[in-house]
Amino acid sequence: QQINLASRGLKIHLNTSPLVSKMFIDRQHTILIYRMVQELVNNAIKYSDAKNIHINMDCEENKLKLALSDDGKGFDPNQLETNLGIGIKNISERIAKLIGSIQLTSEIGKGTKYNITIPI
Repeated sequence: QQINLASRGLKIHLNTSPLVSKMFIDRQHTILIYRMVQELVNNAIKYSDAKNIHINMDCEENKLKLALSDDGKGFDPNQLETNLGIGIKNISERIAKLIGSIQLTSEIGKGTKYNITIPI
């Protein structure tokens, strides 16, 4: 809400399944997930020139499913191997601590999407 009020032209859309609010996630996991989402949103704000950022949270079979996408300028994911930023490293480390997985899809001119699955 703060970002939506403070920024001009950028909207963040948050959609959470009712099942997510019924999940028990311990404090340590909650903090790691929060910091990860924060880093992904910050990256999108800084680099994507997006007009919209969508965050969807759902759960399925004791797994938290998080999808974050933007309609920004995108990038070539192959460049991450040679030019891995601190933000992406932090996100990967947090997902590893949570024994989760991440799938990144991006294409120049077509935005970026992260699909993250975390066992709960």
